[in-house]
Amino acid sequence: MQKIRILTYHYLDNNGSFLQAYAVLSLLKRLFPRDDVKISDCRLPGLGFHELLKIAKPRPGKPLFAYRRHRLFRECIRRELELDRNVKSFSSCTSQMAALDAEGIDLAVVGSDIIWSFGYRAFLPSFPNLYWLPGNTKFRKVAFAASSSGHVPRVAYAKRSEIASAVQSFDIVTVRDAGTARLLKNCGVEKEILVMPDPTLLWDFPEVEVKVKLKNLGVDLDRPTIAVLFPGKDRRVKEIIDYFRASHHQVIALSMYNPYADVNLGDELTPFEWAETLRHVGFCVTDRFHGAAFCLKHGTPFIVIEHKQRAEESKRFDLVVREFGLPQCYLDLTSADYEVSVFEDKYTHVAADWTPRIRSLITERIEHIRTESTTVLQRMHDLMINRSA
Repeated sequence: MQKIRILTYHYLDNNGSFLQAYAVLSLLKRLFPRDDVKISDCRLPGLGFHELLKIAKPRPGKPLFAYRRHRLFRECIRRELELDRNVKSFSSCTSQMAALDAEGIDLAVVGSDIIWSFGYRAFLPSFPNLYWLPGNTKFRKVAFAASSSGHVPRVAYAKRSEIASAVQSFDIVTVRDAGTARLLKNCGVEKEILVMPDPTLLWDFPEVEVKVKLKNLGVDLDRPTIAVLFPGKDRRVKEIIDYFRASHHQVIALSMYNPYADVNLGDELTPFEWAETLRHVGFCVTDRFHGAAFCLKHGTPFIVIEHKQRAEESKRFDLVVREFGLPQCYLDLTSADYEVSVFEDKYTHVAADWTPRIRSLITERIEHIRTESTTVLQRMHDLMINRSA
């Protein structure tokens, strides 16, 4: 029996992060049914403390929103994810690397999500950190649909040879998007880099009954219902909600607290219920990567909005436009000519043209990328078979 450990953002109060971790764990357990496969409960100190700090921030109308959300996620993680707690959660990168080596693991799998961050902002993990697995190790290393933070700032660019060296030490490198592949190549990585879809698109999650719970929480699915997955701080996103409410739509916020929504459910729904709710709403507006991914899986019409990041650096743009060929489902709110009427026209167009044929094409595309991903999964399998031979 070989010991396989996954290193990822499993500990964040974030639906997408939880579901991608669950998907990676499930995929690897199916790939290696006789081996010891778990998620290592390693955590980057900055991000870990950031999650704790968010609990203390009150939300108007729901003062305990963040606390209740945190408790909900802790319980879901405890119940649904198989964790290996032998490595100290908040220790340094050097200490955690040494502990992984001492634990006698055979394979470390990093990913998915934006684990290869170059960011030097508060709470973001800078390079190098645990997810880069820098240096020589006794165990093999695989990057599973890893993604970068979008660009290489000047301070990280000066370390591009170290970045290349860290990535070159991996046995298999798969990334979630072409943008990450380009960044790594620009840093001098010569190893083959394979583009692999987000694991949430590769795994069929358990269906849960959520309609009764939504009704009890004040959601009327008989009304035109819009799900929003973005915070309410930005004037432009407030205008979007105002547009829907003026049109007598019911607006429900599924993740971050949004003071302009009719109902906030971010502290009420488990990640599985969150994903299932996206199957039942009439439309979704999201700035979240995994919000778009589950709309694609469920055939729910949606628009991805960009209100912070340039489109050419956006992982959401890579998914919706480049991967699925749906430019009509993407809107850059940062463009100079944007005004709310542009969103209104976009919404009217997407809602009217969301036909069974589009749903069928999306389903076919998902099946195609699932088939393509089997080759990469087989290479991971062969890597460990050859090691044990």
